Amino acid sequence: MHRFLIEPGWRTGDEIRIQGDELKHLSQVLRVRVGDHIAVIDGSGEEHEAELLSVDRQTALARRISTSVPDVEASSEITLLQGIPKSDKMDLIVQKAVELGVARIVPIWTEHVVRRDAGDTAGKLERWNRIAREAVKQSRRTRIPEVLPPSSLQMAASAWRGDLGVLLYEQERKKDLKQLLKWYTMNRYHRLSILVGPEGGISPAEAEYLAMCGFESVTLGNRILRTETASLAALAIIMHETGEG
Repeated sequence: MHRFLIEPGWRTGDEIRIQGDELKHLSQVLRVRVGDHIAVIDGSGEEHEAELLSVDRQTALARRISTSVPDVEASSEITLLQGIPKSDKMDLIVQKAVELGVARIVPIWTEHVVRRDAGDTAGKLERWNRIAREAVKQSRRTRIPEVLPPSSLQMAASAWRGDLGVLLYEQERKKDLKQLLKWYTMNRYHRLSILVGPEGGISPAEAEYLAMCGFESVTLGNRILRTETASLAALAIIMHETGEG
């Protein structure tokens, strides 16, 4: 069955409306026909099976047949604080991080981020959220992670609240991510934030500030990874060590 994302207000009882970009995808790309069954999610954690009743230029109407709560979402709430990389690398990070199960993504400005103008950032934020929604459908998730507006490292760190904050830091030599997670898994955390720097990494002053905010610095090993590789490797390790993979 094809899957479609709807806004919460688009379902009233058993009646489901599909509009906007999802309507175009349904009618013009997938060419779903009246009578076909579709899967519909609204970000609540539920998945609805529905029968398509009608399609016009404004709205597709469907009737809910059944509702389930698939066991596809991580029980831990994971936030990725990602130093904004060059080019379109953030597109890949957003897509794969959503597939791996993050709850939200916060792009952050750090000392080593190449600055962009506000208009460019606004356009990219819209695209990142669109990529996140597509990744939700592809990975069969039922909740929609949000990519939040870019924030300074200081604001992101001071606003952080959780059971565990982790900094991937290339200067860390002793503590690795798996060891840290094994200790915290025994005490079972529910919220985790992981911060990854852009190209050039995190500066010593930033690492010191994050330590003051309660972040634990860790290494992923002896090799220096690209930012997009480090983010996704860390998320995969987290999911594996917490049994969420």
